[in-house]
Amino acid sequence: MVRRAPAFEPQLVRAGGDRIVTLLERLRARKPKRAASPPDLAATTAEGRVEDSAAPRRDGPSDGTGAARGSESSQTGATGAAPASHDQTETEEESLAVLERAIRRRHGFALLPAVVNHPGLRDRLCANLRSRLPDDELPTVTVTRLSDATVLDQIAAQLAELDGPTRANPAALLVTGVEELVDLGDDHWTKLAGLNLSRELAAKQLPLPVIVWLPAYALRRISHNAPDLWAWRANVVYFLGTPADARDTLATLADDLGDDLHEHVARLELLRDISGELVDSGVESEPERAAVGLALGREAMFLDDLTGADAALSGALPMFRQIGDRLGEANTLQALGNLAARNADLTAARQHYDQALPLHRQAGDRLGEAHTLESMAQLALVENDATRARRLFEEAGALYQVVHNTAWARSCREAAAAIVDRPSS
Repeated sequence: MVRRAPAFEPQLVRAGGDRIVTLLERLRARKPKRAASPPDLAATTAEGRVEDSAAPRRDGPSDGTGAARGSESSQTGATGAAPASHDQTETEEESLAVLERAIRRRHGFALLPAVVNHPGLRDRLCANLRSRLPDDELPTVTVTRLSDATVLDQIAAQLAELDGPTRANPAALLVTGVEELVDLGDDHWTKLAGLNLSRELAAKQLPLPVIVWLPAYALRRISHNAPDLWAWRANVVYFLGTPADARDTLATLADDLGDDLHEHVARLELLRDISGELVDSGVESEPERAAVGLALGREAMFLDDLTGADAALSGALPMFRQIGDRLGEANTLQALGNLAARNADLTAARQHYDQALPLHRQAGDRLGEAHTLESMAQLALVENDATRARRLFEEAGALYQVVHNTAWARSCREAAAAIVDRPSS
C-alpha cells in the first residue's frame, strides 16, 4: 500500500524549468531566520516607477558638481525622493552629461549613484562614459559580500592592483556590486553599515568622484541601510532599460540559485523593477513582459508570496497566448499548477498540468514535459493513485535520461521503485 501524504507538501519551483523539489524540512528549518516577506521599505508605483523614501540630505562634503546637484533638486523635490518617472530624469544622454561634468570638475569626493537595472546596459554606459573622456582614467572596482574585507579595503586592494596612470591618477571611480551589500532580510548589509559609519574616512581616502552603479531596489534600500552616507550623495542619475535590455538581463540570470535567500529576494525585487520599466518604456513589449512575469511568479512562489505569484503568473499567461508563445504558455501553466498544489487546490493543479503537457510536447520541449510529468506524479501520489503515480514517475525519468539529466532521472526511478516496493496492507 502506498503511503498517503497527510497534505500536499510545500514545493519550490526551480527557475530552470519548474521542476518541483520537496524541501519541507529545509523550509521549516530556515523560516525563523527570515521574515515571511521582504520588508517594503520603499514602494513602487502601480506603473513600476521607482519612488525611494530617502530622507532629506543633511550637510555633507562639497562635491563641486554644481548644476548636477541642482538637477536632482528639480527632479526630486524637497524630500530627496527618486523621480516618479524616467521623463523627470531626462534622457540617457543628459544623464551621462551629468556624470561627465562631475568628473571634469574634480572637486574632491562626490558620491554619484547611477541607477541601472541591467548589467549589459551598465557596461555599455561605462564604455560610453570612457569614450566621452578619452584622456581620463576611469577604473572599475567591484565590491562583494563574500569578502571578509571592508568595502574601503576591497576598493583599496583592487586599486593597488592597477597599473600605470590608472592607479596613479584616476579621474573617477566606477563601483559595481553594491547591491550585494544592502539589507534584504539577512546579515549581508553589515559591510554597508560599516561604510556608513566610516563615511568621513571614505571621503578622505577617495578624493574623487565615485560613481556607484546599482539597481533601483538597492538605491531604495541604501537610504535606510546607510542614511548618513546617503545624505552625502551629490546627485542621482537614472537609466531606463529597453525591452532588448530586459531580454538580455533575463538571459543572464542563473537557472538555479539554490537556497540563497539573499539572491532570491534580490532577483524578486529586480524583476519587479524591470517589469515597471517595460510598462514605462511605452513600446510594444508583450514578449518581454510575459517572460518577466513568469520569472517573477517563480521567484515569488519560492519566497512563499503565493498571492504575488498568482498575480504575476496570471498576468503572464494571456500575454503568452496573445503572442502565440506555446512554450511560454506551457511553462506558465505548469507554474500555475505548482502554485495551485501549494494552495492545496488539487483540482486546479491537475487542470493546469493537463493543459501544460500537450503544449510542451507540441513545442518539442522534453525537459519541460519531464518536469510536468513529475509534477503530475507527485500529485497522483498525494491523491493515493499509486498506479498512475508510478507510471508518471517512470515516464518522467525516461525523458530526463533522454535529455541527459541523470540526477533527476535517478530521482524519478527511485520514486517509482519506492511505490512498487512499499508493502500492501
